[in-house]
Amino acid sequence: MEGREFDPNYLLSLYKKAGAKFFVSMGVHHDNFDLWNSKHQPRWNAVATGPGRTLPRCSRDATLKQGLRFGVSQHLHASYEWMATCFGSDKTGPLAGVPYDGNDPRYADLYHEKHVPAAQPGT
Repeated sequence: MEGREFDPNYLLSLYKKAGAKFFVSMGVHHDNFDLWNSKHQPRWNAVATGPGRTLPRCSRDATLKQGLRFGVSQHLHASYEWMATCFGSDKTGPLAGVPYDGNDPRYADLYHEKHVPAAQPGT
């Protein structure tokens, strides 16, 4: 199923039949892809690049229609850890040395700046 075919009403009806009492939508994933029309990520969001709509809102509407409780979550706690490797490359295998996407200027607006550790006291 492609994103534009996503039917939250059908999905939430299945969850309710399975016994769900609540549904928690993702708001922003650890890769900084926002699931709404974000001014923070004008290109990397679900309205501009993806299904073309605000996913937490349509999930909320479907959840409430089913009489379930609704919440929104995020995974930004893993953002730095996940992004810390985006400027590297595989060390072995057929793609050894091929730079990851963080090195590609086409994606500079998505990835954090390359982290340079701060000097430690006494070093």
